[in-house]
Amino acid sequence: MKYLKLILFFIFLLINNNLLASNINTFKKANDYFNNGEYELSRQLYESLLDSGYHESEIYYNLANSYFRLNNIPAAILNYERAKRLKPNDDDIDFNLKLANLKIVDKFEPVPKLFIFIWLDYIMNFLYSGVWANIIIISIWVFLASLFVLIINFAPKFRLWFLFLLFSSLIIAGISSVFAYKAYQNEQSKNKAIIFTPSVYVKSAPDPGSTDLFILHEGTKIHIMDAIDDWIQIKVENGDIGWINNKDIEVI
Repeated sequence: MKYLKLILFFIFLLINNNLLASNINTFKKANDYFNNGEYELSRQLYESLLDSGYHESEIYYNLANSYFRLNNIPAAILNYERAKRLKPNDDDIDFNLKLANLKIVDKFEPVPKLFIFIWLDYIMNFLYSGVWANIIIISIWVFLASLFVLIINFAPKFRLWFLFLLFSSLIIAGISSVFAYKAYQNEQSKNKAIIFTPSVYVKSAPDPGSTDLFILHEGTKIHIMDAIDDWIQIKVENGDIGWINNKDIEVI
């Protein structure tokens, strides 16, 4: 039985290595298609990588570039946003996303935020959740090492230094835990979407007969506030709120 498990384990590793090699080859081939101007072929290969479960920021970014070259701006913005969710502070993603947003109709002035919230958002998005988790692990190891030294009284003349390390590592671990949780929530959230219908009237209620409040166009980013049956309550960057049908959007 033990040997059977070992054989199955090695078979599993072999299959995974073959799949990884296949995905890498597909990614390189898609890049070659893109560099040669064959954007539809590159789009198809990037999509196949996502369909196979290979969800990486680079895939979404390159797929967005393909859509942009194909002049499918809503799909480009959607995938730039998905790439940005995984790498919040990537300059290339930000630059190309701004270029794509220049091509859409709707331009909204964001509701001003207090400086403290802007600062906290910047810190939270500076690193993705996996990096924050590594900081937590390192901080815990520093805390345990400092505690061990203090317990055995290994170096009494450095006691104050180890006390400082003990408390500072505990504080860093606590703060990093909060940021890791918030970053993970942001990465996994499904509360933002892109309008995919050429134009859609935003209603005052989840009812096709309700009042038209304003109109949105394809490529516009919206925040999902609530959902009732096939209707979702949305908010745009300037704070306006209304209802649209969920068939008009693609969730980021």
